[in-house]
Amino acid sequence: MPFEKDKTMPGSNALRPLGLVAAAESQPSASAKAPRPARSVKKRKFYEMDRVTRATAAGWEVTNEAAVSPGGGGIYRRPEGRRGFRECAAMPLLRFDSRLGRDVRDMEPIGQFWLVSDRAKRVLEQVDPDAFVFLECRVELRDGSEGPRYWLCDVVRVLDALNEPESEAKIKKNDRNEKIYTTIGNEVLIFKEDVIGSHHIFRMLYCDSTVICDDAVKDACKAAGLKGWSFRDTSRHSF
Repeated sequence: MPFEKDKTMPGSNALRPLGLVAAAESQPSASAKAPRPARSVKKRKFYEMDRVTRATAAGWEVTNEAAVSPGGGGIYRRPEGRRGFRECAAMPLLRFDSRLGRDVRDMEPIGQFWLVSDRAKRVLEQVDPDAFVFLECRVELRDGSEGPRYWLCDVVRVLDALNEPESEAKIKKNDRNEKIYTTIGNEVLIFKEDVIGSHHIFRMLYCDSTVICDDAVKDACKAAGLKGWSFRDTSRHSF
């Protein structure tokens, strides 16, 4: 059997078998650090996604509403019984004019919908493309020149995802004896992860004027520098 000098004792000429040397060197040092425990997966948060309230109106207007909806009903309200847009006879024409108000942001409320910039549309589609429908608008500036590209936007996904026992939403019945949540304000709202699944944004079934999103939507909007939305953490009171 091959032997080598025992190096553990300085000045020693003692020999020990090579097999014992390999076994000893393969043992972990007593001073070696224990492996760090794996980090727990960050639990996602949910936010009520709403407009930023401003005292000054935005400087824009629809100039061809009668042509868009000649039978009445306008472009501001969704069709009865579903989300989305009414049939339009023409593309909505918007006029951006600083004399009408402040600069138009990436999102402005328009009736039951959002008016969003082209870059906002791209961000929303990248995060959760199946949640939205869009209607293209033509924009003219005050001098008649072509303006930036804007879209009407509606969140069409509706989920029954509220964990009612753990939430503060008040449940009532409307005049048709249908369950509704009263207008959401500052209530704590807890949602069912198994119902939401891989989705990132949705409307609440019994309060479909309320749009809920998760961190993915909020972070994407913030990273892109989009202006016009606010995000209220629904897991706690904001004031």
